[in-house]
Amino acid sequence: MNYHEIWSSAREELRRSTRISVDEFDLRIKNIHIRESEDGVMTLVAPSAFDTYWLIENYSSDIEAALFRAAGTQVEFRIVEPSGNEEVSAEPVSDFRVREAEASLFSMPSVPASRPSPVKAAVRPPSIDSRYTFQNFVASAENDLAFSAAMNVAMQPKESAFNPIFFFGPTGVGKTHLMHAIANKIFDDRQAKGLPPYKIVYVTSEAFTNDFLNTVLREKNAVEFHRRYREADVLLVDDIQFFGGKGQMQEAFFHAFNDLITRRSQVILTSDRPANDIVGLEDRLVSRFQSGLSADIQPPSFETRLAILRQKADDRRFDYRRYAGVLEFVAENISHSVRDLEGAVNTLTAFVNVRKPATLPLETVEHLLQSQIVKNHTKRIDVEAIQRRVAEYYKVPESKMKMKDRTAQVAFARQVAMYLCGELTDMKLVAIGAAFGGRDHGTVIHARKTIRDRMDVDAETKRDVEYLKKQLSGYRM
Repeated sequence: MNYHEIWSSAREELRRSTRISVDEFDLRIKNIHIRESEDGVMTLVAPSAFDTYWLIENYSSDIEAALFRAAGTQVEFRIVEPSGNEEVSAEPVSDFRVREAEASLFSMPSVPASRPSPVKAAVRPPSIDSRYTFQNFVASAENDLAFSAAMNVAMQPKESAFNPIFFFGPTGVGKTHLMHAIANKIFDDRQAKGLPPYKIVYVTSEAFTNDFLNTVLREKNAVEFHRRYREADVLLVDDIQFFGGKGQMQEAFFHAFNDLITRRSQVILTSDRPANDIVGLEDRLVSRFQSGLSADIQPPSFETRLAILRQKADDRRFDYRRYAGVLEFVAENISHSVRDLEGAVNTLTAFVNVRKPATLPLETVEHLLQSQIVKNHTKRIDVEAIQRRVAEYYKVPESKMKMKDRTAQVAFARQVAMYLCGELTDMKLVAIGAAFGGRDHGTVIHARKTIRDRMDVDAETKRDVEYLKKQLSGYRM
C-alpha cells in the first residue's frame, strides 16, 4: 500500500478505537491529510496549528501503532500544521464517499498486506530503574521547564523539537529521576502499543569513559563501542561534567553525538553545571550541548520539600497524618537534596514500623535524623569554595584571588567573590579581607558596594552573580 492507503487504513482503526471519542475523531483526526514527502517520512497535515499540538500531545502513540498495523512495519511519520497556501477543508469528501472508498480498499481481492506477528514482551534495559517515573516525580517551580521538556520528549522521542536536552543543577534535585522517567515512559508506551522497543541506552559518564577505555583502547574494538552507542534510538548520559579534560573520550562522544542527531535519535544529558561552565570541555561539544534545550533545576523550596516528603511517606505507607508537624519539621531542617529527604522518610518509617509509637515527638525526630540535620545546618560554603567557583566561572586562576593582581578581569572576579562571601557566610569583614591575601575590611566594603551598584545597572552582572549565588547555595562543597 502507498502512504494514502496506509493512512486510510490507520484512520479507520483510529475511528474504531475506544480511546478516542467520536467527537474527537471527527474534529481532529478525520480531516488529516497526507502531504507529499521526499524524505521517506509520512507527513500528516492536521487541520490547524492547535490540532497539531493536540494530536502530538495526546495521540501520537495511537497513530504510530495504527500505522504500524496498517503497513505491517514501522512507519516514520510527522504531524505538521497546514502551510500558508494549504487549505484544509472541514469536509474533504462526503461521509458516504469516505466509507465507500474505505470499503473498496478493505474488500480488494488482492492478497492483503502482511500484518506483523505479535511483538514479544521486551525486557526493560537493566540500567533503567523502573522506580523512577513521572507519576512519582514532584513537579514544582524549581523544575517546571525541565519536567515539561522531559514529558515532551518522552511522548515523542523521535519527533521532539528539543534535541539534545541538557538538564543541569546541583546534586540531589531530581535530574537522574527525570532521565529514568523518560526512559521508562518510552519503553512502557512502546510495549502498551505492541510496537518494537526502541533501543534505549542509559549510562553514567563514568561508565561511558570506562567502556571507552576497555573497549577502544585496551581491546582495540572501536566498532563494537560505536555500535553500542551510535545505534541507540535514545541515549541518556548522566553527569556529563566528568567528560571535562578527557580528550580522546570527548572525541569519541563527539562523533557518536553527531551520528545520533543526524539519525534523529534523542540525546538527553545531565550535569551539575551549565555546559559552558564545564572546565576542560571542548568548545565544539559545548556548542552542541547548548544547541537544544538547557533546563536548570534548582534545590526545592520548603513547599516542594514538603510535597516530596508527603509523597515519599505515602509510597512507604508511613502514616504521617498521625504525627502532626513531623514532616514540616523535616522540610524545615533538611533543605538541600531530595535524596536526603527520602533518607529521612526511610529512617522514620523504619522507626515507626519497629517501635510502633503512639506519638512521635519532634525531639525524637531530631534525635533520629541528627546526622542529616547537622549536615544541612553546618555552613558548608566556605571562602575557598566561593573563590574556586567564581574563578572557574570567570576563567581566572584561583590563586590570583589572593594576589595583588589588578588586571580588570581578576579584580572583578575577586570583588564578586568578596560580595558572595558576605552573602553566603557568617564571616566578618576582616576575616573576608584576610582570606583574599590580607586585604583590609575597607577593601571588602568597597568590593561589595561596587558589585551591588553594578548589579543595579548591568543586567548581565546581576544575572551572573545571582546564578553563582543560587548555585553555591545548592551545592555541597
